[in-house]
Amino acid sequence: MSRKGNDICDELSGIPGVVNYNYINTNTLREGNRVELEQRTTELQQDAAADLEEPKKALSFRERLSTFATSTSAHGVGNIAAASSLTRRVVWFVVTVGMYVALFIMCASLVMRYLTKPVVSRMEMSFEESLDFPAVTICNLNMLRVSEVNKRAFVKRIFQEVNRRQLGDGMKTENLTRSNFQKSLSILGDVKKTLFLSKARTPEERKMLRNIGLDTISLQSNLLHMMLKNIPEDNLTSLGHDLDEMLKHCRWSYYTCHRGSLKNLWRRFWHWKYGNCYVFNSGLMENGTEVPVMKVDKAGPNHGLTMDIFINQGEYVSLTDEAGVRVVLSDQARMPFPFDEGFSVPTGFATSVGIKKRFIKRVDPYKNDSCFDEKKLEQKAYSNIYSEKYHVKYSCEACRMSCLALKEVELCNCSGPKFPVNSSACLSLEQHDCIRDVEAKYKARRLDCVSKCPQPCFENYVRLQIFFEDLSIAKTINEESYKIENLLADIGGQLGLWIGVSVLTVVEVLEFLTTLVTYLWVKRRRGINHK
Repeated sequence: MSRKGNDICDELSGIPGVVNYNYINTNTLREGNRVELEQRTTELQQDAAADLEEPKKALSFRERLSTFATSTSAHGVGNIAAASSLTRRVVWFVVTVGMYVALFIMCASLVMRYLTKPVVSRMEMSFEESLDFPAVTICNLNMLRVSEVNKRAFVKRIFQEVNRRQLGDGMKTENLTRSNFQKSLSILGDVKKTLFLSKARTPEERKMLRNIGLDTISLQSNLLHMMLKNIPEDNLTSLGHDLDEMLKHCRWSYYTCHRGSLKNLWRRFWHWKYGNCYVFNSGLMENGTEVPVMKVDKAGPNHGLTMDIFINQGEYVSLTDEAGVRVVLSDQARMPFPFDEGFSVPTGFATSVGIKKRFIKRVDPYKNDSCFDEKKLEQKAYSNIYSEKYHVKYSCEACRMSCLALKEVELCNCSGPKFPVNSSACLSLEQHDCIRDVEAKYKARRLDCVSKCPQPCFENYVRLQIFFEDLSIAKTINEESYKIENLLADIGGQLGLWIGVSVLTVVEVLEFLTTLVTYLWVKRRRGINHK
């Protein structure tokens, strides 16, 4: 009997997979059968090794799905898979589906909020060592001087007819007659009344407003501006008030600005209602050349602009209904609009204007040029009649007014009196109707002007003081209030609240999908090899 053979059998009994074999009792073997025993042992070892090398039986798709459902950290799914009865499984299924529906609704609302790109404003205060003094525009409220009007036969004739309230059709200003003026006034009145009645929403409102009266003086003034539009601007400039006549005294900080070098900081432009307007510290010469901007390093009236302005009310024409000056404060190289912006300063008073500077920083959340970087503005093709005529920089108001003027010229072959474009005035009934339609479309934002223009007894003297109250800047900074990180955080909260899903759960899903794809690929490969 061989002890070695017995040891071999003991070793075989410890090999996995060799559990169904009968062991050979070596106590009954003879020494001569040792070789046969060793051969048999070798065969058993080879069979055991082959059994170990055989792969385990692959899990089916249903088994893999069940394994994932019972092991995932997502709430609800495991309860469905582990339910011991059909009733429990149905209940858990309904509850889980309800939670997923609630999750979808909440996440959809979050995504919609993110897509609206909400903006929040943040206020900051900063104190500067010095600030750029603003551009100051002054206009006499009277457009033309009577003495100069009397020297121009054609202009004098217009005013004579206007003063008699006999205004007419004036289709061509070369053929002005009293009957023509009367016809034009009637046409203009009909247009204004039609425009007003068009705003009535019900038949009762239209009936109530049918006999509405019109202010003849306002119609006369409106028609006068239209008539004067057909006169070249260069011929009208000499009829308006001159700066040397108006500005009796001017002091900026401790320096005179009505004579000497600082007088060169004034530049003129013609306004359709106020005539000659003058801008101090505009940052531009008449030819558009940039000049240094005046700065202030101290606050208070002594470090601002003080002017004594002579309005010469004796030269006022009869249609001017108020006396004083119109003032506009703006940034440098920006087109001022005195009629739409600014404030009027009456005669006989000393007026002080304390100002503060405000800086607004806007955000373009959609990256669609809803606001723009001025440094990149030259790359854009903005058609601006004011920048071409007065060499000013872009402003939203100038861009929109320019857009409206060009639309009037394009669609009506004329333009209103307030636009400095090379076109005739709108004097016929058809042209007035056209202008009315264009302005209605502009107000309804159907001309794309908003989208194309991406976000201010009598006395003869006026004293005006303009100064900084302090050197602080109030900064308004617009920022996106709901960014992508806010969206992800809120969606993560909804996932955890409704279905208990976290980033780790997402990793589990990815792992399951990878295993599933691998299973399907291996199964497909085996099917191909089997064929």
